[in-house]
Formats: sequence, structure tokens, C-alpha cells
Amino acid sequence: MVKYPNLIPECNVDTVFVEAIGFKEPNHASSIAGVLAILERAPTKENVIGFIDNDKKKPLYFKQFESVKEMGSVGFYKHVDKNRYLVVVRPAMDKFLFDLCVKYINNWPQRVPNTFEAFLPFTKQTAVLKNNDFKNLLNTLVQAKPPEIVEIKDFVLERGFRPTRG
Repeated sequence: MVKYPNLIPECNVDTVFVEAIGFKEPNHASSIAGVLAILERAPTKENVIGFIDNDKKKPLYFKQFESVKEMGSVGFYKHVDKNRYLVVVRPAMDKFLFDLCVKYINNWPQRVPNTFEAFLPFTKQTAVLKNNDFKNLLNTLVQAKPPEIVEIKDFVLERGFRPTRG
């Protein structure tokens, strides 16, 4: 069941991240094109936020968004005339999270790879959505309050979304 139909992460690792910042069961899409298609079709007055990687190829609809803020590896975008927003992570969410984990976490769960070469394929698996070790790693990271993650969560909260309770 989707509790947050208007929060749309691009892939599995993005979905686990959105849940880790407090928004359980977002509206997972399987690609940037999928995220942008949902944003484009959403009712006009609703706030909708997509979470995507900074891939070289983006659908044409992306051109209707303007940068509103940049912070480190994260860009925040708003549609020119609708309540549509994008959180764009450079170069991609898996690298962004890995780099933050290296910087902010001392004790990695044993079953989560601690080299990027192993971490990348690990995060590409569908099983990562239910992997408690990975979820714990991201929860620990969120609790460390890296500025980029605080800014992403604040961006979502400022658009009227409230975290899942319990």
C-alpha cells in the first residue's frame, strides 16, 4: 500500500532513503522517466516531489523545472508553474549515500558492503527494499544529521508532507 502517492523515488535505494527520512511507503517508480510521468499526470494543485539521480539523459519534461537551491551533491528544483518538485542527487543516490556513510558512520553492519564496488550492485537488488541491515545503516546515517539529508527532509516537510508515525 502506498501511503505517500506524491513522494516518488526513482529506484530501490531512493525508496529506502525516503523511508529512512520518515516517509514510509512512498510511490516507487522504476526510472527517471517513470518519476517524471507521475509528476506530469498528478492533479495540478497537489504538491508532488520526485527523487531522481542526475543521469545524463532526462525526459523532456525535466526542462520545465528550474533550480531553486544547490547544496553539495543535491539540487532542488521546482516546476515553472505547478507544485512539482525534484530532488536531484549527483551523481546518483547510491554514491551519495555511500559517501555520506563513509564520512558519518564508524560501524557498518557486517552484511552491508563497505566498498563502493560491492555497495553499488548490493543497492541495485530488489531485496534491498526489505534488507534490515541496509535500513539500519540508513537510519543511523539519518540520525547523524548530515546537512544534505537534513536539507532534503526539510524540503519535503516545507511542502506539507508529514512523516509516518510509529
